[in-house]
Amino acid sequence: DAAQAQLRMQHSEGSSKTSWQLLAIRALLREGKKQQAADLFSQLAQKMDDAQQQEQSLLAVELKLAQGDFMGAQTLLAKINPANLKGSQTARYWQGMVTALQGKPSPALLRALMAQAPMLSTTQEKQRNIDETWQALTAMTQTQADVVQTADDNTSLQGWLALRRAWSDNRDTPDRLKAAVSAWQTRWPRHPAARQLPTALVNDMSFRP
Repeated sequence: DAAQAQLRMQHSEGSSKTSWQLLAIRALLREGKKQQAADLFSQLAQKMDDAQQQEQSLLAVELKLAQGDFMGAQTLLAKINPANLKGSQTARYWQGMVTALQGKPSPALLRALMAQAPMLSTTQEKQRNIDETWQALTAMTQTQADVVQTADDNTSLQGWLALRRAWSDNRDTPDRLKAAVSAWQTRWPRHPAARQLPTALVNDMSFRP
């Protein structure tokens, strides 16, 4: 926890102290102590190794998000190359991006949600990701969806767009929608949403006016 990390930090020097300090900041943010985290962040040493700098850049984003500064978080995220991140840092980057975009439908939000999907482990997390992806996708106009399709040949995205089309063409008739979704599942058996359909789509399929 934060108290233990701060104690270790006080009894360390140099690079080791910085590592404990970074851990303490992250723990404070998890515990909701954003002011203490901000104070400790402002005391970080100027000199750090590459791994510590990566952690500092992610913590800067997480601090902005904790403070409700979504635009500031987006600016900082734009400076980070996710390809340079390791392990859980990549998952934190994409979670930061999803949070910073505040659920506003956009190609950027779609990409972030799809990049995040393979890193989620629990059924609950996966379902939330699927529901948020579907919400972003169905809130877009057909023109926006077409632009996304043209700009990205991601297989997962192509599956999502095919599901959106099946829904869009048949949403007025639950029975036709069920058949269209079933056909989509047969065509895209490995797609994440084939195993866990979006909640809103399931509701549309069972709707009786």
